[in-house]
Amino acid sequence: MRSTIEELKTRWETDEGKKRLQKVKAALLTDKLWKDALLGFPGVEEIDSGLDLRGADLSRTNLNGANLNGANFNGANLSGANLRGVNLRGANLSCADLSGADLIDADLLGADLSGADLSDADFHRAHLRAVDFLGANLHGVDFRGANLRGADLLGANLSDADLRGTNFHGADLIDADLRGADLGGAKLRGADLGGANLDGANLRRALYDDETQWPGNADYKTAGAIHLVDQPADE
Repeated sequence: MRSTIEELKTRWETDEGKKRLQKVKAALLTDKLWKDALLGFPGVEEIDSGLDLRGADLSRTNLNGANLNGANFNGANLSGANLRGVNLRGANLSCADLSGADLIDADLLGADLSGADLSDADFHRAHLRAVDFLGANLHGVDFRGANLRGADLLGANLSDADLRGTNFHGADLIDADLRGADLGGAKLRGADLGGANLDGANLRRALYDDETQWPGNADYKTAGAIHLVDQPADE
């Protein structure tokens, strides 16, 4: 039987857990292998890769530029953490707390952020292609210039988010809450916004094409969105 989220959090509160986490942090900051610091630690055997940071408290931790490729942060606390330029490709961040975290220029290709709290997090210029945001809280998030091509944002809370210049090419934004969001210059080619709430959203110079799906009540043309015809696809 797999450990519960409470059991995963509790293991880090023991003297052994605190020492292990300090070793992991030290290894990450010196670009050394860190999973060896977790060998034999309760619950690690449940994760094939051994990269098990589930339930860990890494709030306000400086992990600038660290390699966390494929790590499992399910239920972890990364609120206010410095994750600038971090490699989080394929990482599991489901149900993690990343509120207020700095993820500028981070690479999260194919990561799982479902159910995560990303409120007020900064993803400026982050690589977020094919990321799963299902059920995530994205209130006030900064996605300026980020690449969210093909991302799953079904039902996501993006109210008051800064989405200027964000690449949403082919993204699923069905039923997303975009109230008050700034989509100025966003790339919406092939994006599906069916059922999304765009009340008070800024669509000035947002780019869309014939494949873009809009909610039925959206007056996107009057709002200043620009229709692209025969333009090259976004990267």
